[in-house]
Amino acid sequence: MNRGTGHTHSGAHHSLARCGAIAGLSLSVLVLLTGCIFAPNLPPTARILADVLEGQPPLTVQFDGTQSTDEDGIVSSYQWSFGEGLPSQAMRPKHVYMLPGEYTVMLTVTDHDGASNSAAITVKVIAPNSAPVAVFSYTPTAVLPQETVQFDASESLDGDGWITTYQWEFGDGAVAEGQSVDHPYATPGSYTVVLRVVDDDGAIGTRQSEILVIDTNQAPQPRIEVSSKALDPGDSLLCSANGSFDPDGEIVSYEWDFGDGTRTQGTPASHTYAAEGTYRVTLTATDDLGAKQSAVQTISVGTPTAPPIPDPDPSDSILCKYTWNYGGTRSLSLSIPQSLADYYRGLSRDVWSEDGYSRFVLDPKDDALMIQLRDALLLNNSYQATIENALAFVQKAVSYQLDPAGFEYPRYPVETLIDRVGDCEDSAILYASIVRTFGYSAGALLVSVDTDGDQVMDHIVVFVRVADCFIEAHPDRSLWTISGKTYAFAETAISGGYLALGIDPWGIEQEDIHDIWDVGGSTHALNATRLIAP
Repeated sequence: MNRGTGHTHSGAHHSLARCGAIAGLSLSVLVLLTGCIFAPNLPPTARILADVLEGQPPLTVQFDGTQSTDEDGIVSSYQWSFGEGLPSQAMRPKHVYMLPGEYTVMLTVTDHDGASNSAAITVKVIAPNSAPVAVFSYTPTAVLPQETVQFDASESLDGDGWITTYQWEFGDGAVAEGQSVDHPYATPGSYTVVLRVVDDDGAIGTRQSEILVIDTNQAPQPRIEVSSKALDPGDSLLCSANGSFDPDGEIVSYEWDFGDGTRTQGTPASHTYAAEGTYRVTLTATDDLGAKQSAVQTISVGTPTAPPIPDPDPSDSILCKYTWNYGGTRSLSLSIPQSLADYYRGLSRDVWSEDGYSRFVLDPKDDALMIQLRDALLLNNSYQATIENALAFVQKAVSYQLDPAGFEYPRYPVETLIDRVGDCEDSAILYASIVRTFGYSAGALLVSVDTDGDQVMDHIVVFVRVADCFIEAHPDRSLWTISGKTYAFAETAISGGYLALGIDPWGIEQEDIHDIWDVGGSTHALNATRLIAP
């Protein structure tokens, strides 16, 4: 076939392309002389069509090789290579790319005489865009009205691009844009600051934090702990500021005056007295707004030559203020007698005695204070609402710190309320102490659990008795049946955030529970069964 060209092209071995016949007659014999002209076979032309050449995984591409041609014959076969995976011999194959990358797709076509030709294209599979991570800091952490707060989002990042926009909401109706911005607050209160960062592909990352604007700055409350109040000359005195706190901000510096002309800064501190006498150790704490407050401790070295200088009269009470969120911003104040604080700091700490954790929850000296705290937390005169509000209070009021320095043992609720820092034992004891004030209808169990599957107890949580309405509303939460009553998992040690009642971040199962202390009944030989949601 010459396909309109007047020529027929052959394959590799050539074929008869044009023939003419010359006939002659001699002696009645017909002689046919035949002459042939041979032309080479032309290769086909490969052409690739694709419905898409770029996209995110999984990327499905429909390829088409039917536009490939052969000028002097027909295309007899198609061979595809997709840059990955198995090849194909279809005219219109489909291929799915699951991983990001650039892939070279090649089509080789062969004609009826074995000649071949190839074409190639590139398919680009792009990794999905990851959202940016919003991070910001601000100074100072607590301010007075009309003072300016500096916000800095320079630590925000985008792992696969860049951040194009920084958007701020300051919680008082004001907004701003920029990586670093300043903003003053007009009135006291707790404000939720929101930062939104947008990357070059339009993805958004968000971070929020609370800032406290106070009406009047309260002075810090320094506390002195010493290794001994009676020394010999040459002995080393060790001093610590453990238990110091600032009611509405943070302490930024400590200064010690040892009463013999020696001063130093920071905590802990040490000093050696060379001469006998009675000395007054003064600790001055300064908070983030510049307020100062001092505490004094008398130290006797050797045999004093004069009557001891009495300590100044301690304050009658310690004022503690707390702010937290539960259905909105809430706050309360407690006035804790100094004598009550001194009493608890002097008690035994042995949790492994016969009564276990019960001594920390049931000691009667703090009953009046715990009832006062419960009443301040009371919502709608409801046990259920109050224990949830109390959980939010404890999570915010107690900053989690693993075995704080100087406190390698459980602490009593009064100590934890004053110091505002503690480990899982301390916050669990405080929460159980609040719950027990409801009497017979309440229930709080301290539970030792294994959170990492190594068969070793490493954490203390609370199981708190819940009402039927809670069980019906939250059947999918961590609920447990113990002695015929239903309890919800309560995590108290999360340092300032909020984890709702019944939410278990550890995924505790039956085998992870080691001991259950009924702090009201002084027993830890209980069994728990997980309540499975219907």
